[in-house]
Amino acid sequence: MRREAICRREQPNDHGIKHRRCDQRSARCRRKVEREAIAHALECGRLLTEAKATVEHGKWAAWVGEQCSFSMRTAQLYMKAAAYVGADPAKAQRVADLNLRDLAAFIAERPVVEKLLDLGVEDADEFSEEDQTALLAMLMWWKKGKPAWRKQWRLELARLAKEQGVPESQVIFPKSGGGGAGE
Repeated sequence: MRREAICRREQPNDHGIKHRRCDQRSARCRRKVEREAIAHALECGRLLTEAKATVEHGKWAAWVGEQCSFSMRTAQLYMKAAAYVGADPAKAQRVADLNLRDLAAFIAERPVVEKLLDLGVEDADEFSEEDQTALLAMLMWWKKGKPAWRKQWRLELARLAKEQGVPESQVIFPKSGGGGAGE
């Protein structure tokens, strides 16, 4: 609506030139607003991440609902974007010209290996694509898992390491499945 008002004001005689100038200004304004929106989304994501660390377990969704004027899904997008960018100016530049919808697609479509690197798996590119996907699923499950599961996992890892006489990082896990020892 505002664009139309600006264009009408500049269109008395020379329709084509004035209208093109108006379109160019409009496009520049739109790019500036989108760039600022991404910068604000990244800052909001950093602040949300800090806030989440202070909120009692299981109360995060309610906190977002009470404190934010946007949805939980938007909060998650902002936090994922902030986690992706971190303090890396190259990554910030990579997403600077995106709008929020494109940012969401970019975050979702990042290669599995890049997501693994973000989770601290330094040699992720040495795994096959199938193993990368399985590892990412396991790590995401691990991050979301309850502390009791993690404790049980650590105990099992320590038991197997002792049983095999190797450090925990070299434990070979028995194949699991429904068939028993013969499989």
